[in-house]
This record gives sequence, structure tokens and C-alpha cells, in this order.
Amino acid sequence: MIQHIFRLLIALTLSFSAFLATAQEATLNPAWQFLQDDSLDVKALEGATGWRLVNLPHTWNRYDAFDEEEGYKRGVGWYRKTLYLPRTENNRLFLKFEGANQHTTIYVNGKKAGEHAGGYTAFVVDITAQAMLDAGNTIVVKVDNRYDKAIPPLSADFTFYGGIYRDLWLLRKPEQFFDLTDGSTKGVYLSTPKISEEHAQLRVLAKVHNTAAQNQVLAVTARLFSPDGALIEERSKKINVGAGLSGQQEIIFEINKPKLWTPARPVLYRVEVGLIDPKGQTLDSFTARRGFRWVKMDESRALLLNGKPLKLIGTNHHQDYPGLGNALPDELHRRDIRILKDMGANFLRISHYPQDPALLDACDELGILAWEEIPIVNSITVSDAFKINSVQMLREMIRQHYNHTSIIIWGFMNEVLLQVNNGLQDNPWIEEKAYVREVEKLAAALNAIAKEEDPSRWTTIAHHGNYKLYEDAGMNEITDIVGWNLYYGWYSANMPEAGEFLGRFHEDHPDKGIIIAEYGGGSDPRLHAIEPKRFDFSIEWQTAIHASYYQQMLTRPYVMGGAVWNFADFGSEGRKDAVPHINSKGILHFDRKPKDSYFYYKAALSEQPYLKIGSNDWKQRVGFANKAGRLPQPVFIFSNQPTAKVHLNGEVLGEFPVENFHAKVNVPFRKGENSLHVTAGEGLEDKATFYASPYPENLSRLSPKDIDIHMNLGAHFYFIDGLTKDIWIPEQAYREGSIGFVGGARLMSWKGSRVGTDKEIFGTDNEPIYQTLRDSIKTFRADVPDGWYEVSLHFAEIYSREAREKMAYNLGAEGEEAVLAADRLFHVKVNGQRALSVLQLPDFQAMHYRFYIKASEGKGINIEFAGERGSTFLSGASVRGL
Repeated sequence: MIQHIFRLLIALTLSFSAFLATAQEATLNPAWQFLQDDSLDVKALEGATGWRLVNLPHTWNRYDAFDEEEGYKRGVGWYRKTLYLPRTENNRLFLKFEGANQHTTIYVNGKKAGEHAGGYTAFVVDITAQAMLDAGNTIVVKVDNRYDKAIPPLSADFTFYGGIYRDLWLLRKPEQFFDLTDGSTKGVYLSTPKISEEHAQLRVLAKVHNTAAQNQVLAVTARLFSPDGALIEERSKKINVGAGLSGQQEIIFEINKPKLWTPARPVLYRVEVGLIDPKGQTLDSFTARRGFRWVKMDESRALLLNGKPLKLIGTNHHQDYPGLGNALPDELHRRDIRILKDMGANFLRISHYPQDPALLDACDELGILAWEEIPIVNSITVSDAFKINSVQMLREMIRQHYNHTSIIIWGFMNEVLLQVNNGLQDNPWIEEKAYVREVEKLAAALNAIAKEEDPSRWTTIAHHGNYKLYEDAGMNEITDIVGWNLYYGWYSANMPEAGEFLGRFHEDHPDKGIIIAEYGGGSDPRLHAIEPKRFDFSIEWQTAIHASYYQQMLTRPYVMGGAVWNFADFGSEGRKDAVPHINSKGILHFDRKPKDSYFYYKAALSEQPYLKIGSNDWKQRVGFANKAGRLPQPVFIFSNQPTAKVHLNGEVLGEFPVENFHAKVNVPFRKGENSLHVTAGEGLEDKATFYASPYPENLSRLSPKDIDIHMNLGAHFYFIDGLTKDIWIPEQAYREGSIGFVGGARLMSWKGSRVGTDKEIFGTDNEPIYQTLRDSIKTFRADVPDGWYEVSLHFAEIYSREAREKMAYNLGAEGEEAVLAADRLFHVKVNGQRALSVLQLPDFQAMHYRFYIKASEGKGINIEFAGERGSTFLSGASVRGL
């Protein structure tokens, strides 16, 4: 089977390469046995039970990182496969792992062949000594994703999925080959020492390894092809490589009037390199594509690409996907870059770790400039082992991705002083000042190594927004570019302060490039607000953040650009937000469905006229009608045209100004189906259908069968149940003839900025119903017409007993003072009858009670709450006519 694959690979090679090398390679992804067991060693595997069949890429955290159990499996996974290896002319055997997280040990026929520390760079293991030819070979791979204080990242706001989560390759080489063991996994480096519009140089540096017992005189031959596939030139140089040694040779091509690579025209030349023996046989070959481009900063520190100004606008990117974890096929990596390019972006921060080769190839092909980094996040361990692993990661990243035209920046730290206390806990023998000094020393050392490996590219670190901390630590002087992760409008108030912050830094450090390395806010597609607020996770607040930051970047020429946090929502097991275990700051959902903020950027960045009706996640509308019987609610329109003309149900609603690439139109929806038709510019149009269920202010006008109202107590936003499609309206105070609460207060957290809690609520997928509450509520009333009703009351204790003991005071409540008690006991009466007693509810658990109630004599439904110990509260209430 393997021979057949190799023959097929060689046959395919004939169609695109002038070199027919004897070296062979093929993936080993299918049909591995997998066992998860932390206690075994390799000798005990033979009798172990519980093996199951898996294909690579694979992670064992694709599900448990998203369930209700605290934490996820960080342990040992064993992979086993029997591989028949026929004897050929190529008997130097290597396994190439594109990614395995995070400590990997390889055994062949019971013998250790190699190991690797670090979960995000590729590595090669020589298995020649352990393998048997013309025989079956047992390959065993042990992968361990447990916490290791010597391996970054120590902590981070993303999930550390375990497993062999990228492709695994078998490589067969002759005795002489391009040195794939130098950390590059390739052995050939392409660079452009000189570039201008008139002339360019392409340097090919080939490293060759000779495993034979004799000195070898070989030739390195390189061919350069134009973007349309025509051969431009072939050059060849001899190389003398000693027995058991490595050598290198360089070839330089001179190109007149090169076609320059830009985001608009990502022109790539092809380079083929062959290693030729004295008989003219090709021993090894290498093929890659390379573009000609140069970057520099002008006097204001704005970026120039090929001498022309360019503002970097793009996103950060994590590599996971629903149901797959981080074990993605190559096509999903490529698809992400196509989606980014279609938005109009020209920049990607590959955060916070090196990613799949397919993603980098797509950046080259589609014209996306890139910043790539290693995962030193939040804190460090002050040890030789941590430094050695960090240096190894940096060298591997640079060597493996050195040939990519798209990469212009190497990074090596993210918010590394964010968790100084954690750093002190991991290094208890050191004081704070000394620890910060060690961080600075490591940063300086890594910067020097990056410059040693690749002086042609810029270096950077991303800091969180504590200016003084990094300034005092000397961290702002180390790299060419300083990245700032700024969250004004999210973690802190006042969006415009982001621009003020950047202005101050530029004034203090006029020689440094500046990139907003992260900015944005979380959003849940189920949450919408007419008057959005900071930290409410509404789609509308997220859009407001991006509209503000984009303008702040454009008006500051010294800001090279910015990277939205994040391209798409991603797994972060420790998060307990509206959608637990997900960091929801993406401008696309986890499944890559666009949010409104994506359409905002598409309008802002499109070079062609653009128009899009937004609010795609809010097509069903519910609320109380105005006096005309209409339900006025906002719809967002995104465009790069000055105005947009809106038609509702065939009638002109008006022509609205488009400011900062969006317009917020208050649409008076009628009951039932509503057709929205928007036109702009010359020939632009978009259509969308919305559905509305307006309730009259006086509910008694309805019949019981028309009553189906869900109210989210303590919330100012609408919530859409993803399963039932029920829409929960924001809380409202009771008014005669309507429905609502009497008394109590809305609890705030996050320094008074966030409604409710950020804790996960167990027993439900509808966290937003239970993460808010009205504390000390007295009554919930519904003036419904006479008849039978199903009433549902929802409760969740959103502060633990320990927290309640500490927080028995006003928590920044709106309205009456909110007082928490360690223990609660309160009683609930429905229309005068005792229906429920609430005593010491379990912490963070969704509790749902239903009652069947008859409203009679025009008195509606009256639910009373009486506290006996501690305060009363209510999270949500539903009233449905029967």
C-alpha cells in the first residue's frame, strides 16, 4: 500500500516539477489505535485494553472542553500503528509531525526514537535506527498535554487541546538530503536581499546533510519560474559535504522589473531546488513559491509596502472549530483566510502560536500580511528549561515559516505581565521586581535570537493596556513594533481613550511602530439590545466597538494598523460567559457565520460599492406595540454609500444617512411578515424578511391563546432561545394592563458595568436567562384576560455561598438597595395561594418551576414574593395561555 502511494506521489510530481527526486513522502493520517491513559508506560501498552480507532488530525478534547464538567482532560494519549516499510533506494526514514500538543515522545519497535517539547511547531524524528525494512514496524506516539512549567504557554485564554492535531508524514530520503533536521523541516531557505521596482535578488540557501561514511561532491540546482509558469533561469553550484556532516550552498537570482507582491496582487514566483548526485540523479527536491515585496516605516512610523502607504486592517486567528477542536483539515484553514480576504482585510495576527502550513500558504496566495508568534502568554517560569524551550520554539517557528512572503513580523510574547501574581506563584523564590526583570531579560534575549535568525523582518511583543507597568519594566524599548491589546469599551469604559492611549505612546516612543494587537468585545448571536451597554454581549455593542476603533486607527497615521480580537469565536474552556467555554469576541460565530461587525468591516474595506442589511441574527421580533399597533425596533444597514433608501412592505420608509459605514434604522414592524428592501448608490440593493409579534399595551384585549410572553428579569437585552426560538424580552416594571415586576433591584458586576454574573449556569444552555436576576422583587404581575395559563418561574443562585457572605451590601444596584444573604428562604404565592418555597438553591444551577393557574374576575395573575431569610429574587418568568 505504501509503495503504491509513493508511486502515485512520484507520478503526480511529474506534472508540476522538473526535478524527479528519489526522496518520497506521504501522510500517515488514517487508522491509528488510540488509548487515553496517564498511568501506563510504553512497555505496558501491549496488554492494555480500551483502544479505539481514530484518524489524524485528532484531539481528545473536541467534546470535553465544552461540556459542563469543570476542566478538560489534560493528560496522556497513546497512538499506535503498525507500518510495513519496504526496502527501497531511500532508507533514511523520518516522521514529520506538523503539530502535536504539547510534549511528544516517539517509539519505534519499543525503542525511543525521539521527543519534542512544544505544541505548535512542526518537528522531525529520525527513525532509521529503530525501523526494520521489509517488515512490520510498531509506531507508538505518546502525547502529553498536562501542565508543564517548562513549556509555554503556562496559561492563556484558549483551550490547550491535546493530541496529534495536524498531519503526520512519513519521509523517505537517500543518504544525502536537504537537512530537514535543522528545525526547519525543509532545509531550504528563500530570501530577497535586495528589492526595488527595477531590480530584485532572490537568494536560495540550501542546507545539505550527508549520512554516508564518505565525503560527497554534489550539486545544488535551482530553477526560478515566473508567476505564469515560464522558466526564467536555472543555476547550479557544487557542494562538498563531509562524511556524517552538513554543509550549505547559496544561489542568487537577479530579476529585472520584478512583479511585486501586494494584497491586491499577490504575485508569486515558483522556485524548484534539486540536490543532484555525480550521475545526474536527483536525490532530493524542494518546491516553494515566493513573492517580491519590501516593507519599511516612514518618519511617522506608518507602514510602507513597496514604498506605498498601507494601513494594516485584519484580525487575530485561533485554529479551532465546532466538533473538531483544533484537529482541522487543511481546507478549513484555507477557508478561514478566504473569508478574511472576502471581508477586505489585508492583515492577520496568527495568535498566539504558529499555525498550520495551509493557513500560511493561503496568506501568501491571497495577499494577507501576517504577524506570527510563539505562545509565551501571561507569565513565565524563571528557569533554564523554560528559556531553552522558548528559544527552541522561536527558532523553529522562524525556520519553518521563513519562506512565506506574507510574514512581516515575528512575535514572542503576549500580555506577559498580565498575571504577575501567577508568575510569582510559579517562582516563589523570587520577588516581584526581580521577576519582572527576568521577563524583560527573556524578552531581550528572544528579540536578539529573532534578529539573528531573520534580520529582514520586524519583531514585536503584545502588551495589555497597563502602560506604566511595561514602561517601567523596559519592555517598550525591546522590539521594532509594540503591540497594544486595548479593550476600552469592554473591560474598561470610554472607547475614545484607546486613541488617546496610542497618542501618548507615540509621543513617548516616536521611533517605535504601533499596532493595536487586539481590540473588540464579546457577542452572543442570541442577545440583542435596543440600547446596548458595555459588557452585555449584545451583537449591537460589539458593532459599536468596532466602528469606534476603526475610525480611531484611520485618523492616526502613526498607528500601523490593528487586528480585531478575534476572527471567529473560539474555545476557551475556562470562560463562563453567555456561551460557556467560548471566547465570543469573534466577528464570526464559532461556525464562521458572520456577525454584524463582519459586515461593518466589509462595508468599510470594500473597494466596490457595498450594501448589506444586518441584524441577521435578529429576524424574529417581539415586544410591546406603540399606539399605532407597530413594533418599532432597530435594524442595522452596512454600506460604503452616503445614504440608503429603505422600503418596508412596499412603502418608502425613508432615506437614511450612512455614517461610519452603517446606519441604524428604527423600523416600525407590523404583526407577521415584514419585507425590508434597501437600495443605495447605483443599482445596489438588498432584501430581508423579518417577523414581528407585537403585544398591545393592554393585554386584556387578547384572548388567552394569544398570550406567550417570556421576560428576562434583571436584563435590558432580548434573548433568543436557540432551540425553541422563544424570545425573552427585557424586564420592565409593571404597568396597569400589562406585565412586569414590582420592586427590587438589578444586580451589577464587573465594577458596575456588567449586568448579572459571568459564571456558568449548569443544567441549561440558556445561560443569559439565569445569569441575570431582579433581587428583592416583591411582585410579578400579568394583567391577562380570564382563562387558564401555564406560568414558569426561573431561578439561579448566581453568587456562591462564599460570595454571598462577602457581598452582603449594595452591588451597584439600579433602584432599591440589593442585599445578599448567605442563606435564603422565601415563599412564592400565586393568586394568593402558596405555590413554592425557595430554600438554599444550589449555586449556579438552573431551576425551573411550572404552574397551571386560572385567571378570573379580571384580576389576572399576581405572583408575590415574601422573604423570610435573606432577599427574594427572580431570574425569569413566562406566561403562556392554554
